[in-house]
Amino acid sequence: MSVCLETVRFNASQVASLAGRVGVSIWGVTKGLCGEPSLARAMVDGGCEAIGDSRVRNLAHMKAAGVDAPMYLIRIPMLSEIPWMLEVADGCLVSSLETLEVIEGHCAAQRRVFQVVLMFDLGDLREGFMPQMAEDVGRFCSSLSWVRVIGVGTNLGCFGGVLATRVNQLELLDVASVVRRESGFDVPLVSGGGTLALPLLETGQMPQGVNNLRVGEGIILGTDSTNGRDVPYLRQDGVELAAQVVELRRKPSVPRGELGRDAFGQVPSFVDRGERLRAILALGRQDTRPEGLTPLNDGVLILGASSDHMICDVEDASHVSLGGTLRFRPNYGAMLQGATSPYVRKEFLDGAGGLEAP
Repeated sequence: MSVCLETVRFNASQVASLAGRVGVSIWGVTKGLCGEPSLARAMVDGGCEAIGDSRVRNLAHMKAAGVDAPMYLIRIPMLSEIPWMLEVADGCLVSSLETLEVIEGHCAAQRRVFQVVLMFDLGDLREGFMPQMAEDVGRFCSSLSWVRVIGVGTNLGCFGGVLATRVNQLELLDVASVVRRESGFDVPLVSGGGTLALPLLETGQMPQGVNNLRVGEGIILGTDSTNGRDVPYLRQDGVELAAQVVELRRKPSVPRGELGRDAFGQVPSFVDRGERLRAILALGRQDTRPEGLTPLNDGVLILGASSDHMICDVEDASHVSLGGTLRFRPNYGAMLQGATSPYVRKEFLDGAGGLEAP
């Protein structure tokens, strides 16, 4: 898997410039590529003001590599990892009073200040206090001595597919106002979501006062999965995946024999297209999400995959050979799975470069 850092820098600069015109800061989210330090640096070079990642391990890796930017844990912390988180992060997202209590206790013992962003659920049903809890949450935070509430935020799209709208952004501003009043903190940050909120910036519908977005997919891939689009002012050539052909042979397009389920418990279906040239690639579901791959070689059709092999119809493709490679562009899910697979070799290229097979 090859990542073009030039594209990441370009996309980060485009997003940061668009957001900066209306006073919105951008946190670059590195979790899709496992907290790669060179990725974080490219995001910062492009204008991201901080880095967010969902794993403490990734934050520790970036800090050890000398990434010079504020770093935040953007997955709600496990209680067991809070001591480690305090060593490597500048702040985190929080959605329970119990977690705030534990962080406060550790910070008091260390006599250190730690920043938190309070997350509120505005309909997507992932993490967050419910909006009607804002008053009680603010009052609780007024008793904190070492934890500093620097913001409120929300997550949209990732679980329920709820879009970012002017209505839910205004609701977040109302929540921020209540938290400020009850907690006594300034709460300067109002974080309205991620890549899916970019249309609000593009169309001028983002309410004044929402001043932060946490963007990963848009910067890395130039896509917006929740809104189902390639972002027109961003580049989509940031990540490519290449796989080697390990078998190339003409075969029927429909299996022969009594059919059951495949290795993953699914009932496969086939279209009879006659005998076709098929390539088997050294890439499977253990490596990536085949449904999220788009072939970059003309005439290649992905037929399916098992754990370790992907089968492609290459009857209409040219220059396919045993030992050669086929190239694909991953969507967010396919990239994420490829990045976390130890069997996929990752290259972070600062400029144009060739692809390597996994």
